[in-house]
Amino acid sequence: MILKFYRSNQPVIAFSVPVAALIAWVIYFLGDFSGYINQGASPVNELSGEYFSYLPWLSKILAVGLVIFQALYFNRIISEHEIFGRITFLPSFVFMVFSAAFSVNGMLSGTLIAITFLLFSIDKILSVYREVSSKDEAFVATIWIGIASLFYIHAALFLLFTNFRWRHHRQN
Repeated sequence: MILKFYRSNQPVIAFSVPVAALIAWVIYFLGDFSGYINQGASPVNELSGEYFSYLPWLSKILAVGLVIFQALYFNRIISEHEIFGRITFLPSFVFMVFSAAFSVNGMLSGTLIAITFLLFSIDKILSVYREVSSKDEAFVATIWIGIASLFYIHAALFLLFTNFRWRHHRQN
């Protein structure tokens, strides 16, 4: 029933994604998950983790807001690049459910921030097929990945996807 609801493209469903995110995040708001968890060495993650360990409620609110933005932006990427045949809100719902399920104690973390910049990079990478020259998109995509790696060092592995020579080999 939920999948059927999110498969339609009615504008009212866009407003239900934040409500579903709040419902999914309610366990983090009710529980006491205020401890800081180190997710790996990265310059900005250490500073933000120490700052938000003193304000766990603000961190949880920012995390929910960021996940809602990411889910809606992910849905925009899917529909703009015509990955599915028709416009649907199912990708945003699935993205939001997985973000809530795999979130680290429901607080704002470096991985959540890095995912935002990786989504910007994926948008640029998918727009390569529309452009004649892909150098500008490759540069912008690598900049977004570089910013994401400031928050989560393992995001630098996405630099492997910015090698656009495969596009020219595929066309020949």
